[in-house]
Amino acid sequence: MLSNFDSTKFKEGTDIKRAVNVIIWTMEGFAAKKKEEIRESPITDLDFDEILLELDIYFKLLKDCFYK
Repeated sequence: MLSNFDSTKFKEGTDIKRAVNVIIWTMEGFAAKKKEEIRESPITDLDFDEILLELDIYFKLLKDCFYK
């Protein structure tokens, strides 16, 4: 899965394997949460732009935590 993975972008001293697990688990949890929300809502209530903006917030948070 991560065969072409660039580990040089991580902060020095970061346990990269665990950091990658945190990133994966965060994205899986986000997807599961959104999937459940989608099941419970009419399709007309979905705001994909809002979902992407929220996802970007998580990406920025993770980047700030783990990247140089």
